[in-house]
Amino acid sequence: MAIGGATMIWEVCIEYANGTQKVIRVYKERETALRYIDAIYSSQGYPMHLAYIVRPAIATRSMVPA
Repeated sequence: MAIGGATMIWEVCIEYANGTQKVIRVYKERETALRYIDAIYSSQGYPMHLAYIVRPAIATRSMVPA
């Protein structure tokens, strides 16, 4: 839980070699987001030109967490 009792929202993103990022999933719990990335890497391996990352969601985004 974040400061002040607010719940954090976590985004799973693809980060491309040029630095751009694309949100692919949103979660309420960071650990769930990290497990999702682990599942991707275990089934697809580690790609050469992109990475999967977890980041805190920006407050202005209006996505519904999984």
